[in-house]
Amino acid sequence: MFPRAGKAKDGKRPNWFERLRGSSQSKLQHQQEPLAPLKPRPDMSDITGISLEEICKVCYNLDPSQAPASGPPVKNGPSLLSWAAREYNLPAGSSVAKITIDKSHILLDSAQGCFFCAIISTALSTAQPGWEAEDTVIRINLAPNVPVTVQLQYGHYGTSSGDTMGFEVPMHFEYIIQTGTPKPTTEIEIYRPRLCGSSGKAPDRGELISGLLEPMGFGEEIASHAGDDTCVEFIKEHVENCIREHNCGGNDGHSALPLLPDRIIWIQGGNIRDIRLVEPKNTRANYLALSYCWGLVTADTYLTDQFTVGSRKTTIDYNALPPLLQDVVRIACLLGIEYIWVDRLCIIQGDNSDFKKQAPKMGDIYGNATLTIAAASASSENDHILVERDAKWKSSGISLTLEGLGTLDLKTRRRSHKLGTEDQGGDYGRVSTRAWVWQERLLSARTVFFTSHALKFECHCHSIWEGFDQGISGNSWSSNLEKVSIDSWLELVDEFMRRDITYASDRLPAIAAVMNRIEKRKGWTAFWGLWKHAIVESLGWKRERILVK
Repeated sequence: MFPRAGKAKDGKRPNWFERLRGSSQSKLQHQQEPLAPLKPRPDMSDITGISLEEICKVCYNLDPSQAPASGPPVKNGPSLLSWAAREYNLPAGSSVAKITIDKSHILLDSAQGCFFCAIISTALSTAQPGWEAEDTVIRINLAPNVPVTVQLQYGHYGTSSGDTMGFEVPMHFEYIIQTGTPKPTTEIEIYRPRLCGSSGKAPDRGELISGLLEPMGFGEEIASHAGDDTCVEFIKEHVENCIREHNCGGNDGHSALPLLPDRIIWIQGGNIRDIRLVEPKNTRANYLALSYCWGLVTADTYLTDQFTVGSRKTTIDYNALPPLLQDVVRIACLLGIEYIWVDRLCIIQGDNSDFKKQAPKMGDIYGNATLTIAAASASSENDHILVERDAKWKSSGISLTLEGLGTLDLKTRRRSHKLGTEDQGGDYGRVSTRAWVWQERLLSARTVFFTSHALKFECHCHSIWEGFDQGISGNSWSSNLEKVSIDSWLELVDEFMRRDITYASDRLPAIAAVMNRIEKRKGWTAFWGLWKHAIVESLGWKRERILVK
């Protein structure tokens, strides 16, 4: 059995989303309040014996304000954004840096007593034992208030044409040359754990030592199981905040609760023994929508068709559901939500007339959902998403001893998501290759991605990964629909066409729902997958790669 909410005096089960929607007073614009700039660091050299004025020319004391700036000034256009602007919402004018170091330099300075180089060396040894013996290059990514991100790349670093095997490369162009069997880049982050200091009292030695790393951000722990109580609270907290503070939708703009789709799965009273397919009429309630990858369809595939629709309305056996759908039912129960929408159960499969009726409604179905569950860790409906996570993603503690002061305790872990992919939508496995998922993500008001490493919440205002410190957020890929231009639309279409779809005939219906949303908000006129006012630009093309025979 799964936890169920208690009953109120009137016998009705309270729902935290309903209470929240009812009490919401204001909606903010589509923007995330940026972090406050860093305050000047106090001089603690008399206490710690470490002078912050002595800047290491290898690691720059892990201080972005002391290190060389990362790339060109930030301008409009993703190609000119700094690494940090692609990852986080940072205050304007934040110092951002990326340092490229040969391993020999950081090992030497660490051995010669650089406190900050020792942090990098120790963290790498914790995550990737034996890295010192490899031919490696280290990239340190620095920005204020966020973890230090370290990339360990195998090979050697070059900037001159002498290393390029005969062809010329511009001097400012960075590249890594690997020898032998290629190895993937290892990415880790180093962060400060929250210390339990007593308010109003002088800081203890641990807090003073931690103050040496003022630019380094804090982090929170990532649960070892995707069904942990902290994961449920993570989802509740961020959905609640979005409903209360943002204007991301999820209620069709007319009511405190969204209008239910034509067909939907009802978990009556949160009881997994009482599940059925219903066809509500003008009924409003919170519901979940599922975004996932279909597996191979066989005679045994669990779905709704003309032969099973009658029995689905009578009952749906929880134990007969494929693993993914069982987990979605469990998530709904844990969140206190009784309705879930799953395409394979709520659209009559094999009935083309029903598909044609429901496909244009995808914008409302996903857009009005209280939350969309993106099953990123599942390759099909036969995989669970509420699973134990691989131990290699677990954080580790690292301690460095300062003579006469004590130890500095930090945390390090492998990054839950690859650096430099978030502004392009991220890479979360097979779901990131499917065209229908592209549509569902853009249309959804709020989405939680169940990746194999961590949860990610995304609404039209921001995104937040499990493990982020309070107040830290990233950019929202789904907000591309809120600020769409012809140029950005063509980039979205390019991404859409790269993705897989089972039936080529579904391409137009899939993109049509997204275009319908834009039509309503921008007043543009759609014309067979193009915009009437930009047909010439939309018909342009280019060769993706040159084929050599």
